[in-house]
Amino acid sequence: MSFPAQHDHTITFAVTTGVGWVRLLVVIGALLVTAAAYVRPFAPAGRTTRVTVTTVAGCAVMLQLLLVDALDMPEQAVVGALAMAAVPIACTRHRTPTPAALRVRRVAPWVVAVTGALAAVELARWLAPGVDGGEAARLVHTSLVLGLVALSWLTVCRRAGRGARATAVAGWLVGTVVLAGATVVAVAT
Repeated sequence: MSFPAQHDHTITFAVTTGVGWVRLLVVIGALLVTAAAYVRPFAPAGRTTRVTVTTVAGCAVMLQLLLVDALDMPEQAVVGALAMAAVPIACTRHRTPTPAALRVRRVAPWVVAVTGALAAVELARWLAPGVDGGEAARLVHTSLVLGLVALSWLTVCRRAGRGARATAVAGWLVGTVVLAGATVVAVAT
């Protein structure tokens, strides 16, 4: 018994996108997190905004790790970076700050400073003359991962008090590094 030709219920595209959608999500996430860092000193962020920003940053880190073959850091440090991206998510989800979240808030400016500086160093190494294609890609991707981790921790930092201005400036500088890295990821890789 034969059946007449039936139509197909699958959706097909004439163009294969490959990892283009993942790259697009990383760039959108990087733009959103950077915008939140730039606006942070001028507009107080509510709990929902902080949860959203930290979650988007964590997801962007995870997607970035899915995109790359290798980073310019040991594998153990990659696991640490992924764990560090998760800490602000856990801290911002509670309505009232837990004792652990209060300790995290105290060390958050230092984490922003260290990871932001590492991200800037990786981006500066990418800009150095004599860097070949494979190494350049590793440096940019590493810079983007570290910058997103730093901006995720920036949402946990206090907005007022001692060092708030320095933290805001650090956030702007790290945001600029993340924007540069996201632009390169979107355009060149």
